[in-house]
Amino acid sequence: MSDPTAHGSPAPPARYVLSWREADQQLETEYRYAAWAWQAARNLAGRSRAGSIQVVRVVDGVTVFDRDAGVDLPLSEW
Repeated sequence: MSDPTAHGSPAPPARYVLSWREADQQLETEYRYAAWAWQAARNLAGRSRAGSIQVVRVVDGVTVFDRDAGVDLPLSEW
């Protein structure tokens, strides 16, 4: 039986998509872990050039963070 934690095993799929606008570009990145997406969204929110910051949970399409709309679910609900 193979070890799923062994090197070379596939990474888990992305669970969150973080999108934002900066310098007239729409940017997007994916995260596997809620805590990483949560921290990245907050880091972007602290940057004055980043706008329209949003995090969507991939499995059900729920927006868990949207700075412009005032959506900021607790990390435990991500």
